[in-house]
Amino acid sequence: RYASESCIGIGISTHGYLDNARHGPIICRNTPALSGFDLLNWSENSFGIKTILNNDLIAHALAEYHFGQGKGVKRFMCMVVGTGFGVGVLNDGIPLRLVGGTTGDAGRLIIDPDSEYSCNYGVRGSIEALVGVNNIERMAFQYYGYEMSAHDVIVNAKNGNDKISQE
Repeated sequence: RYASESCIGIGISTHGYLDNARHGPIICRNTPALSGFDLLNWSENSFGIKTILNNDLIAHALAEYHFGQGKGVKRFMCMVVGTGFGVGVLNDGIPLRLVGGTTGDAGRLIIDPDSEYSCNYGVRGSIEALVGVNNIERMAFQYYGYEMSAHDVIVNAKNGNDKISQE
């Protein structure tokens, strides 16, 4: 057992749709090996300490609600851009969970029905298809003529040292 007396629990944040008991992802397109893996029991058995599992969007919203911009707000929505796009919604600090442990699947909202690009779930013209990692890397290849990771594109844009990345 690894848990010390000063540690009261473990929190795990994961992407993907969680099972109803929040033991682990049932669908996890960006990390397929996690699909069906019982993270909750694995953690509790490995470390001998209470574990809570949340979808990453809910975890982001809870963190902002308790420690960041959502502090003191009755109804709070946190938009998250990571490998894709999503939202977490809280009402009086209680997460709204509608689909797979998430507030809903905002990343699948179609904002460009004429787009030829699809997200990992096959939804053409969705927010995630247009702002997610796959599209950033596709656009980088189109503009640079060689492969570049989304991470590098974003860092270059942030640092202001690459006009193409900034665009």
